[in-house]
Amino acid sequence: MSRFARWAGIAALVFSSSFGVVGCSCSEGGKAAKDLNLDYSPRTIDFGTVAILQEAWVTVTLTHVGFSGTIEFGDIRIEGGSAEFSFDMPERMALEPGESTSITVRYNPVDSQDDGGALVIRHNVAQQNNETRIPITAGGFFADLVVNPNPIDFDRVPQGSQKDLDVILKNVGSDQVVIRQIMLDLAGSPDFGILDLVLPVGDTLPVTLRPDESMGVVMRYTPRNDDTNPAQDASVLRVEGDSKGTKS
Repeated sequence: MSRFARWAGIAALVFSSSFGVVGCSCSEGGKAAKDLNLDYSPRTIDFGTVAILQEAWVTVTLTHVGFSGTIEFGDIRIEGGSAEFSFDMPERMALEPGESTSITVRYNPVDSQDDGGALVIRHNVAQQNNETRIPITAGGFFADLVVNPNPIDFDRVPQGSQKDLDVILKNVGSDQVVIRQIMLDLAGSPDFGILDLVLPVGDTLPVTLRPDESMGVVMRYTPRNDDTNPAQDASVLRVEGDSKGTKS
């Protein structure tokens, strides 16, 4: 998750105050002017990859790094149009110098679309245009199927007999995948066969595997009892499907 250094805003404050530009205690009408300065961290809210139907959150810390006056927060919202982002309001809506509060931004993706937006915070810090905008980024969805066991090893099976083996296909990625076809390589040994499919929903393909979901493939090995059968058989289990419209 990308971060800009939090101390960058503080260094700017020290530099500018010594020249009397930003965050100064200048005189206005015989009174000390309010020194309001709002720092925030992180500079970008980056969720990276989050599995569909899972939740991730990032805590944004707001700190009054000025020397006087009260920072008051107004409207707080998320811009970008995605309902998959939400946030918890800060416990404090006003900060004195040195005080901090936080906003928790949450992300609950329900589809494979990349999402983005901005956390917008309105406040009374005039030299910061009365508004702080923090970019929000999320995405990088992918489906990743793993096979267990791998390789699919039937070990030694006497000729003329048979052995069944349960194979599990699991989606360990962050995007759902639609499995459309499962087959054995035509160039492989005909002694291998697919006996049954154990699906999470229904009993026929296609089937959709969400992140962390799995399905079963019952395979059978029946070595032929003849002289043409080699001492060792081999084949390849092929799985065809789609993720975000891309064949996998």
